[in-house]
Amino acid sequence: MDHKSYTTSMTSGKSANDVYLAIKNIPGWWTENYEGKTGKIGDEFTVTFGDTFIHLQLKEQLVNHKLMWEVTGGHKHFLENPKEWVGTSIQFDIANIDNEKTEITFTHHGLAAPLECYDICTTSWHGYLHGSLKKLIETGEGNADKKE
Repeated sequence: MDHKSYTTSMTSGKSANDVYLAIKNIPGWWTENYEGKTGKIGDEFTVTFGDTFIHLQLKEQLVNHKLMWEVTGGHKHFLENPKEWVGTSIQFDIANIDNEKTEITFTHHGLAAPLECYDICTTSWHGYLHGSLKKLIETGEGNADKKE
């Protein structure tokens, strides 16, 4: 087990392509406060949550199988070290199971105790992934944070 990362998994009855496209639809499941691009390796984007913002860069992309974003900058206003996420990476692995289900494994590499935001960030990830992203995959409509 990797104790230097937060990992969670879920399954869906939708195809790997449906899952992949939903993950790439950041304003559909994470936050509508999104600027930038995620089409090709090296593309950068920013997500904003009130006074908190996170800059990310697309580092790996294997259509219908994997996405990885590196946190290149940001400011988490509620932390003593507001740049705590810088240098971490966010990875989605997508796998077909028996041609009937798709498994999504999410790993935030570097998000581990004793980081100050570990508890609140893992709770937030759980809500975004198992709530909003899952809903977007299954119904076409997620519960992303609304545009400010």
